[in-house]
Amino acid sequence: MLNGIGQPSPLVSTIISAMITPAILILATGNLIGTSMMLHSRVVDRARVLLARRAALHESDPAKAAFADTLLAMLRARMHLTTLSLCAYYLAVGCFVACSLTIALTLALELPRWISAGLTVAGAALLFLGAIATFGEMLLSNRAMHSEIDAGFF
Repeated sequence: MLNGIGQPSPLVSTIISAMITPAILILATGNLIGTSMMLHSRVVDRARVLLARRAALHESDPAKAAFADTLLAMLRARMHLTTLSLCAYYLAVGCFVACSLTIALTLALELPRWISAGLTVAGAALLFLGAIATFGEMLLSNRAMHSEIDAGFF
């Protein structure tokens, strides 16, 4: 693997260079996972607070309790969207890791190049799906907040 002067062979250099691109995509997707995980946690925390408040409202203000039920339905939808985005992002990381490995195998063993290209396209499609789910969650969150403001709920 090393040539006579201690330098990596051209094949090793080529493999390492080619594997860098998926690594950058893995890092970027990791940031999206971290952000989405925090968002998901905030939705769960908000649902727990609203559940506690709804229980108290059932006796004192049934109209506000009914509104809390509406908000909880929105939170359920938001949780589904954040879960979808997290699943898509985790699968994208898996595709990019598999892509990185197939790049190395393709160059070392002369396997078909379409495998790594297909994994990259699949990872990018999953990133797109995650972005769409996150966008939908943001719109739903915005709608819920406007409803709370309009109703003077909190």
